[in-house]
Amino acid sequence: MPFCRSCGGELTADARICSHCGESPEAEPGIPDRVDDDAVHDWADDAFADRPALTQNERTTALFCHLATFAGFVIPLGNIIAPLVLWRLRRYDSPYIDHHGKEAVNFQISMTIYVAVSAVLILLLVGIPLLFVIGMFGIVMTMIAAAKASNGIEYRYPLAIRLVK
Repeated sequence: MPFCRSCGGELTADARICSHCGESPEAEPGIPDRVDDDAVHDWADDAFADRPALTQNERTTALFCHLATFAGFVIPLGNIIAPLVLWRLRRYDSPYIDHHGKEAVNFQISMTIYVAVSAVLILLLVGIPLLFVIGMFGIVMTMIAAAKASNGIEYRYPLAIRLVK
């Protein structure tokens, strides 16, 4: 069954316009069929009929890429090492896992840099509240990314330096 490129609604085989949004299901010449690799996709959205469906294993692995960052509370630099190892082991299994693994590693490297700068700023008494804010920001953003990964949505962390591509 074909789907509308605009709204994702189901179309009959002989439909000339979408009954949901009124748009033509024909591909417009100026609009590409697929978006570029840097775009964020909602893998749970049914509008992309030609993409493979996510398996529960892919979602779970992407979820653990984000949750593995909490290993940093137990192991020094575990917040970078744990998601890095998980991502390196599973990155070729799925582009979805590859995206979430890179995001988790990049965000944790960025957070480590921010914490190091804040530690230096402790000498100016600005670093103490800044460390608290950075810590809370890191925990909240990691939990949001884990929830998005579990729901099949690609997530890009704010303020993350994209070092791993």
